Amino acid sequence: MGVLNICKKSLSLNRFVLNNPPVLVFIKGGLKHDTKRISTRAKFEDYTFNEVGIPVPGGILAGKLWEHRNKALASTNVPPIVCLHGWLDNAGTFDLMIPYLMMPSTKYFCLDFPGHGMTSYCPEWWYDAHLEGILATRRVAKHFGWEKFSILGHSLGGIVGFLYSAYFPDEVHKLVTLENMRPIPVHNNIEMMRASIDLLFDIEERMKAGKKSYGYDDILKKVYNGRQGTISKEGCIALLKRGASKVDQNEYQFSYSLRTHIPGQEGRTPREMSLKLANEVSSPVCYIKADPGNVYDTKEETEKFMSILKKNLGDKFEHHKVPGTHHFHLNDPQLVAPIALKFLTS
Repeated sequence: MGVLNICKKSLSLNRFVLNNPPVLVFIKGGLKHDTKRISTRAKFEDYTFNEVGIPVPGGILAGKLWEHRNKALASTNVPPIVCLHGWLDNAGTFDLMIPYLMMPSTKYFCLDFPGHGMTSYCPEWWYDAHLEGILATRRVAKHFGWEKFSILGHSLGGIVGFLYSAYFPDEVHKLVTLENMRPIPVHNNIEMMRASIDLLFDIEERMKAGKKSYGYDDILKKVYNGRQGTISKEGCIALLKRGASKVDQNEYQFSYSLRTHIPGQEGRTPREMSLKLANEVSSPVCYIKADPGNVYDTKEETEKFMSILKKNLGDKFEHHKVPGTHHFHLNDPQLVAPIALKFLTS
């Protein structure tokens, strides 16, 4: 498949076609949920959110801390939840879902990954999405002094959450992944590395010219079209609050770094390593898949990975299906949230 061509052209949003192959793969064993299942949205006066900047070498990690106003009713039995977004998204990907997740006992920190959103830190010489995500998650936990926390991750964020749970199982209370959790396999890792290095030099040259500016309607249209119909206009607006910066009275630029287009570890994790990592996870896992959503591997390989998780975790592993596209948590948060909330707070 044209992975290398996509890699070389990834300065445009065309790389999203990786997430929309023509053949849909459905996973057996998932519990299906219909559109009648909804949760109650908390009123704004019931919760607060605050912008947080975490100092790190080279800049800050930015994010939003969501808490219920009535802390007197909070339970210490529910550890804080770190929310991790998908590739080229940001902490705003959870803006429409968090109100459905708010309870007196819940606290959520939604992180902007390095090179995304309002986070100023981004490595200058390379970009490894998985490694940077793991390090950023660890820095968040250390900043707040959280020895135990849960993770809610979408797409790339789900992958990072899975990897973190495998490498540091004693730190993760529970893991909820939306759409994906297994590193995306690439068949020719050698060619991917070559293309990634070439792309790095291409990006460095393009960065000298500076970022392009757009009117708000134009940049909104680029986000909407770039997601190829997987996200509503309302969801795009939520992402643009952190995903674009105003540079003039009517001009905006994307806030993500061009270095985030380098495939990095995402393109170099062998299937065999993912299977070994599945055996390292010990915390309960809830995997919520959009139906049809996106496809990341063959049916056989996906079932093999799921079977290892199920064998390893037993009743501590849940697999659900919810109607929707890749960004179903933004389009229909009232369908996804009750599953996640029940799992995180039970």
